[in-house]
Amino acid sequence: MIFNRIVFISISLTVILSVFGCATAPQKPAALKKGNYHYLEEYLSWSITRDMNKHNVKGLSIAVIDGHKTVWSKGFGFADEENGIPANNQTVYRIGSISKVITATAIMHLHVTGKVNIDLPVTTYLKEFSVRNRFNDTKPITLRSLLSHHSGLPSDVLAGMWVQNPIPLSELVNKIKDESLASPPQTMYKYSNIGFSILGRVIEITENKPFSKAIKESLLQPLGMQYSSFETTPDIETLYSKGYRKGKEAERTPLRDLPAGSMLSNVEDMGRFLKYIFSDGSVGSKAIVGPKTLEEMFSPQFGGLELDFSHKVGLDWLLSGLKLSTDDNIAWHNGAGTPHQAHISLLPEKKLGVVILANTDEASQFITDLGVKSLELALEAKYGKAIPEQERPKDIVPVYVSNELLDQYAGQYVVFGNMTDITHNGSHLKIALWGNKLDLIPVSQDTFVPKATAFGFISMPLLKFSLQFKTVQDKHIALLHGLPAPFAFQKIPKYKITKSWINRIGSYESSIPDEQFRIQSFKLSMEKSILLVNISIQGKSSDYNVTKLKIALEPISDTEAIIIGLANGEGGTIRVISDGITEQLYYSGFLFTPIQKKASNS
Repeated sequence: MIFNRIVFISISLTVILSVFGCATAPQKPAALKKGNYHYLEEYLSWSITRDMNKHNVKGLSIAVIDGHKTVWSKGFGFADEENGIPANNQTVYRIGSISKVITATAIMHLHVTGKVNIDLPVTTYLKEFSVRNRFNDTKPITLRSLLSHHSGLPSDVLAGMWVQNPIPLSELVNKIKDESLASPPQTMYKYSNIGFSILGRVIEITENKPFSKAIKESLLQPLGMQYSSFETTPDIETLYSKGYRKGKEAERTPLRDLPAGSMLSNVEDMGRFLKYIFSDGSVGSKAIVGPKTLEEMFSPQFGGLELDFSHKVGLDWLLSGLKLSTDDNIAWHNGAGTPHQAHISLLPEKKLGVVILANTDEASQFITDLGVKSLELALEAKYGKAIPEQERPKDIVPVYVSNELLDQYAGQYVVFGNMTDITHNGSHLKIALWGNKLDLIPVSQDTFVPKATAFGFISMPLLKFSLQFKTVQDKHIALLHGLPAPFAFQKIPKYKITKSWINRIGSYESSIPDEQFRIQSFKLSMEKSILLVNISIQGKSSDYNVTKLKIALEPISDTEAIIIGLANGEGGTIRVISDGITEQLYYSGFLFTPIQKKASNS
């Protein structure tokens, strides 16, 4: 999306540094004892300490669950470094988007009790809900499509999302009428925070209570999650960890979309939530959702859609992207309650799970891998049997690809929300990413492995990743494999920029003053016959870097242009609002007013 801080991991440097390591890992016993978690404790303690030091993470808490037992939980570092307060298993963090798992569970509780039906349109429960729709003959937005991120809604309404006094969910639902669908409902996975705010409002209407109170009474209290809440309480405040970024304390970032990302919790309480799952959705003799509904939550939704590229999602749970060398399926979710970071993952069939919460932005660079490693060690400990190591990627064997085919692949693409080039140079393709150029080595007629050059002289293929060129529904795609979810980089189609859009080229400003980020510049321009928005953004806090984005647009009328691409935030609409005298550009709740005009030739 235009205003999100784009986080790009320098994979080449990470791969190189990982070769050297920093200390010797604990020796695994020759014979593992069934039910003995000692080696798990020893290895994870070593691994966490190493990674926290490497990434300057101040505090982290972890809990590993086996069935109804917490087999290990521990805090590392500090919840408050300045005052020397250590992190432990009761330290409270904001769990970010893992909040959606809780909201989804609350919706399914209402579904089981007959108060809602997740296959009915959302307008069944929110009569006032509407959204602009540029597509023809679309399916309805149901609660199921909201739960599985297949509603077609944009990711966010960005204006007012991070403010000190956010509007309530009821007003947010009314504001969505000014937004536009990013894709037809039930056709593709598009992660949406708005969707879960709508679900939160459904809970409010159905339960006739504010969202935070309804969740507390229907779910958190029955599960015994006494230090978990969607709002701060005096008891929680005493355990609430400070947040850190780049080695410094960072301010708390408020969030309007409570159901999507604002829950506060600790690993002890989230461990209770995992135990509830491993008890088939019950607490004692009381069923919250029950085994059949719980099974449905962990079942892929809207399977077989071409534009999902085999990515699987349940009722909010992610079901693909992370794996062990065994055939066990990992269900998982990450969260970023900036700067707090969170991860939860489980093996539902084996009733093993892990939750990791950290208070530092940079923890995002390792907690997902830590979660997978924790499950691997837990699986070995539970059954007393070593599992095979994952196969190392094989060395590549380059193949010949004709210049004609390479020319077809080359062009301007949308990559992680930004416009970039894939160029054909001699017998190679190159891709430009944030000032770095990577060679693309062909391993088949449509698949390429990136090759990085580090320190100016070390050249090595990044074997974990590959880029596959394909055409899906008339869209030319370069599909990146190797991350927890496939990323579809869309080739920018050729089109004609109309005079009305040429006349709008120039700089704009927004007058909204109280956001947690500042728009330094917003400029409509044209490059290589492509309409662009060039934007610079910085968080109000001084520890944020300035993010510069070059967003490709495709005009679909004289008053609307869509953000090209298939990923989160892409497919959104920038539209013109005019009073007959002056024009403004509207996007995601923001109005941009021209501050200068500059003529341009097409």
